[in-house]
Amino acid sequence: MNSPELSLEIGRMQGQVEMLTLLLIIVLLINAGVILWLVLRRSTEHPATTNSTISEATTILDDDQTDIVQQAELLLLRGLNPPPGFLQALHKLKDYGDGYNHLLYRFLDARWRREVSIADTLSDDLLKRFNEKGAHPWINLMIADIAAFRQQADLATEHLRLTLEQRDREAPIWQRMGEAHLMHDEADHAIDCLQKAVELEMKLSNAWLQMGWAELLAHRPDMVDNHLKFAYDFAEPGEEQQVQRRANMVSTLGKAALGYEGEAVTLLDVLLDLHRNKETACEMLKSLEKVAPLYPDQVPVFLRLRSMLLKHMEQQGFSHESMKSN
Repeated sequence: MNSPELSLEIGRMQGQVEMLTLLLIIVLLINAGVILWLVLRRSTEHPATTNSTISEATTILDDDQTDIVQQAELLLLRGLNPPPGFLQALHKLKDYGDGYNHLLYRFLDARWRREVSIADTLSDDLLKRFNEKGAHPWINLMIADIAAFRQQADLATEHLRLTLEQRDREAPIWQRMGEAHLMHDEADHAIDCLQKAVELEMKLSNAWLQMGWAELLAHRPDMVDNHLKFAYDFAEPGEEQQVQRRANMVSTLGKAALGYEGEAVTLLDVLLDLHRNKETACEMLKSLEKVAPLYPDQVPVFLRLRSMLLKHMEQQGFSHESMKSN
């Protein structure tokens, strides 16, 4: 048992174990380094997202190379709410260009205050004075915003097209054009525009979300979750819940369209458990009723989801007729 040969064999085996242990440690260290590199790369490789946050608006206003009117135009482009004090500063400026500053102030102020009367107070004036080819691109963008607010898809599309003739490298405008096409139920055109938007600026969470919805309308439910993943990933702090709510709706309908009844039911259960409000139930019901006719082979799945929604509405005290009015 204690022969030199046995001792030599034991020593050789111990050496192999030590070598394998060392190799394992090296592999683990390499993997940890790769993971750290990927995390750091992901955090730096894309520009900041353009969702409506005060922090980004403040960053825009900190740019000393941009005057206040240009800063206001950037806020308009990005769909950002002006930080405190900004509108007052814009309002005090001496006007130029047929009251352009004043119109810009009024529009941003109405948007900031979320006034329902925004369309009525501005649309007639803007259209009367600036509704022509060659108008200032930001005027076209304001008209397009108001038209979208009023569900006037043709007018919104036309003025977004005019804006893109002069600002074709602006991702948020391509996103809005995609949304205007969705108002027309032009899913493929919408996807083209939304794809252009995320090519220019990848971290547009809402663009990815709208792309998922467009794929569903274009009879490509297998593509839905691919886009929703990016919507989740790029949601800004503080907006995750809203993005998750909307993405959950689209994903639920995507699973139903594919005939995955169990997954669709589970997702809807989660949605209704997390968001026990009339707005969510109303939006989900309207979306379901829009998508279901596109997938006649999955009628039983959609009927089950609809039944779940109606039962939830009854439990929460939301009448079906009141939902229709929203």
